[in-house]
Amino acid sequence: MSGERYRHDIEGLRAVAVLAVVLFHAGVRPIAGGFLGVDIFFVISGFLITGVVARELEEGSFSLTAFYRRRIARIVPALLLTELAVLAAALFLCFPGEMRALRGAAVSAALFASNLYFWRRDSYFAAPSDVQPLIHTWSLGVEEQFYLFYPLLLLVAARGGRRAIVVAVAALTGASLAAAAWVGADDPQAAFYLLPTRLWELGLGGLAAFRLVPMPVRGSLREGLAIAAAALLVVALVATPPGPGTPFPNPLAPCAAAMLLLALAERTLVGRLLATPPLRGLGRISYAFYLWHWPVLAFWRLTVGFELTTGAQAGLVAASLALAVLSFQLVERPLRRRLRDAPPLAVIAGGAAAALIVAALAWASTRGDLQLRRIPPPIAATLAAGNERIRAPLDTLDPGCRLDPVRTSATCLGIASGRRNVLLAGDSHAAHLWAALVARFPDIHFLVSIEQHCRGNGPDAGRPVQCPSRALAALAPARAPGIDAVVLAARWRPDSLPALRKEIRALRAAGRDVTVIGPVVEYLPSVPRLLARAQLSGDRRLYDAARTRSRETLDRDMERLVRAAGGTYFSAYRAECPAPQPCRLFTRTGRPFHFDYGHYTADGAREIVAAMPRP
Repeated sequence: MSGERYRHDIEGLRAVAVLAVVLFHAGVRPIAGGFLGVDIFFVISGFLITGVVARELEEGSFSLTAFYRRRIARIVPALLLTELAVLAAALFLCFPGEMRALRGAAVSAALFASNLYFWRRDSYFAAPSDVQPLIHTWSLGVEEQFYLFYPLLLLVAARGGRRAIVVAVAALTGASLAAAAWVGADDPQAAFYLLPTRLWELGLGGLAAFRLVPMPVRGSLREGLAIAAAALLVVALVATPPGPGTPFPNPLAPCAAAMLLLALAERTLVGRLLATPPLRGLGRISYAFYLWHWPVLAFWRLTVGFELTTGAQAGLVAASLALAVLSFQLVERPLRRRLRDAPPLAVIAGGAAAALIVAALAWASTRGDLQLRRIPPPIAATLAAGNERIRAPLDTLDPGCRLDPVRTSATCLGIASGRRNVLLAGDSHAAHLWAALVARFPDIHFLVSIEQHCRGNGPDAGRPVQCPSRALAALAPARAPGIDAVVLAARWRPDSLPALRKEIRALRAAGRDVTVIGPVVEYLPSVPRLLARAQLSGDRRLYDAARTRSRETLDRDMERLVRAAGGTYFSAYRAECPAPQPCRLFTRTGRPFHFDYGHYTADGAREIVAAMPRP
């Protein structure tokens, strides 16, 4: 049974995993797959926990209370310290709405349920998550839930001996792997956050602990396998972009590589490299480094700028490392030693009490009389725009309409005789113009076909690639008799342009006029909050720096394509950013143009539509 002796190479593997995660979160471009470092951590945890529990079961010395005491001593002190620091900083740096979101995250993190909390709220790869200081605690929720039930499973299986334990772990791993493939195809958000679809990663580590991976007798073969596993791991961390395949099948390669390294890297060249003092030292503080890096990055993005310069990346990573060293030396290590010898029930009760204290502080921190940042009324009005949502012009809906306001999906396809019938088609970037189009062109009867079932509202890398294709699928009713013209709008991507060209040509051949509305101006992460911070500082550069520049390039490319295909193009981008003038900050009524990263407020939609040609 592995786990009987301390292995320095495992500390080095931890260092590789945490460094990949931190550099990925800091936006270091060569580390495209750094998010997979968390998956490597899961494999390591499964290896170590299985080794310890199975060995103690064989020796007859296993104790559930002692096991939970060790887990609490390992995890809780540093986590609660980080949470308290985050809450204290938020009192000075966050707006009230941000504090409310942070409250829920802090409470769930203290109760080891933040993966459940974020599952229902935020995509890990969406831009708003980059300024949520505690979203990274989702992985701790997964691990703690694993620690709660896994020893019980091994305890029950141990009645049948070692073979029964191995069979139980293998069956659990296989079932979870199947669930990850099945759920991931239909609901990647659930597959990313929930324990049942992550168990297979921890299970792979457990299987490695039982030495089920054949151990080559020849040293050269073992060395070769270790080098191949290390190379596979590095390629996965460098070359795997986040996207719709997350979390499956992307983690397969790095998890398999980590399993192989845990099984056979010891006493190999790779193992000796992993056991070098710098990597061992970083691996020893990897938990603290993981805890601190994300709040440091999130608060910087929240208050200084979303995009990080090379200097900011280096400085923030160094600051996170310094905080990790301090918290490890002053809190994590000394408390772990003291709690290791304390009565188990006292440690468990103390951990629960500390978690409840953090939860109470998190709740209290959202009270107005405790909010240390006072918001002037004009800025409060700007922030209020973030509460707006897309609303359909209900007076235009007839019994043939179906509206899903949660998903911003709608189908309204009744033909009106004696009027010009125009189909508005696309995704939510068409829906946010619906009411304004109806108001501006009252003589036109607008039919609506909106398909918006895409997760996340952040950078393109975090959005499923089928979003623009769904928007184009909404054009199907355009071929029905009685429709005179089409207005098409979506959150376009460069890879959707060939299909768009094909659709425009087909509609023109069928006698339909086609107006395509180009990409909107986008900001990361939220326009109302960016504007509010620019107002507070008196410096609009924070706002301008947060604009997504790639949308301007896409706007120019789309204009050429749409006109060449025979359509009419309207640049929503230039209506808001009329070069050479700077982009407009507010509408003429003093409201923000957008209520999130890019969707228009009602006032913003009216001003954009006012500049449009008649469909």
